[in-house]
Amino acid sequence: MAASFQHLLLTRFNVQIFTGQGSDTAWLEHRFRFFERVCVPSVLSQTVLGFRWVLFCDAASPTWVLDRLRTSIGAAAAPVFVFIDGPETRENFRAALAPLLAPGHTHLITSRLDNDDALAVRFMETVQAQFTGQDFEFVNFPEGHTCFQGRVYALRHPSSPFLSLVERLDTPETIRTVMCEPHQEVASRYPVRQVECGPAWLQIIHGRNVCNMVRGRSRPLADLRPFHSAEVVAAAGDAAGLWGREETWRYWSRRLAKKFRRWQRPAA
Repeated sequence: MAASFQHLLLTRFNVQIFTGQGSDTAWLEHRFRFFERVCVPSVLSQTVLGFRWVLFCDAASPTWVLDRLRTSIGAAAAPVFVFIDGPETRENFRAALAPLLAPGHTHLITSRLDNDDALAVRFMETVQAQFTGQDFEFVNFPEGHTCFQGRVYALRHPSSPFLSLVERLDTPETIRTVMCEPHQEVASRYPVRQVECGPAWLQIIHGRNVCNMVRGRSRPLADLRPFHSAEVVAAAGDAAGLWGREETWRYWSRRLAKKFRRWQRPAA
């Protein structure tokens, strides 16, 4: 059989990873703000259509959440909703994906996208161009941007949150997917194909991030235009509409608290 692949884009929308997700209304409303204005337009503007967008949701999600997701994305993208009952584990994540695997393919490609971030328009096309029939290989685009309050920063990341994994598809039970390891640990544990193709992603920094902080070299907003759709660029530059005063307060409070904890650590 000639080598061929099925490509899945994986987004955890409101599965239980951290406390306060799942069905918390305030968290959901906040996340929809970024999902609808940044994440969705970036997926809909991809230059290839040969992939399926899989959204993982908490099985206890209110009906309004699923209705809003369907409305936000629309029928054109044909999203697939997968429901996780309880906290996410690698085992139930893999089991939930197994029924989606189409017969007749030798390989599976999975790419990850957080629900508040964006892909450059050629992201999925460029991932697929890396396919050579390899048995197991992570693919990373080290160049990207971060954005906070309408300000843009160029960043390089050797093990970014936008990784992809190409793996041989023997049986549904043996798949690992790009979610098999924390993204920040992949480059130190596995060979990673680093693809230099210009900025390929946009990470949005906001007050409800658990770990992410503003990093990188300050750049003009115009640097995004060759790589992202007009809708994504407009949202990134909308400091008041996308973030607002409360968002700014949350971010700087979290950053100061993180620095304070660091100062309190005893000297080694």
